Amino acid sequence: MTVHLFGDGLILRPPHRNDTAAMVSAVRESQPEIGRFLIWATADYGATDADQWCRAVDNPDNGYPLHVFDEHGSLLGGVGLHAADQRNGKIELGYWTRSSARGRGVAVRATRLLANRAFDVMGFQRIELIVATDNVASQRVADKLGARREGLLHDRLKLRHGLVDAWLYALLKRDLRG
Repeated sequence: MTVHLFGDGLILRPPHRNDTAAMVSAVRESQPEIGRFLIWATADYGATDADQWCRAVDNPDNGYPLHVFDEHGSLLGGVGLHAADQRNGKIELGYWTRSSARGRGVAVRATRLLANRAFDVMGFQRIELIVATDNVASQRVADKLGARREGLLHDRLKLRHGLVDAWLYALLKRDLRG
């Protein structure tokens, strides 16, 4: 399913090859912050990495990755759905924001747009967010969405420095804020 979403000053669409340079710029600018929590955001992230990412959208096993742009076409970050469990009506949501776009509510607005799509169009009843216990910025996004912290998952996320504990947040349609 190809997803294009517009709203709240944002444009969400699948990555494509023309995004390579913008993706490299965003990741390199933001690597000190996002690299702690996203294993793919390396200090030497380059055009080959970005090109592979932009092509990976064609693989249904990669879920629904979307780039987040402002109305002027500047890449602000990414948001995506993955690990769909149709039988139980749940899917996971992930997000990142480039450093220069932080503090503007980009992640909250983008995740809200995508969460509404997951509930209203894709038919999911539950969205899970798995957030490293040290990732305070992502925890704030989950809280602002209305997600509930349900528990601690030990050694749940593999980061560059090893396995880390993570909080499990759950978002239901009735809890979604905004």
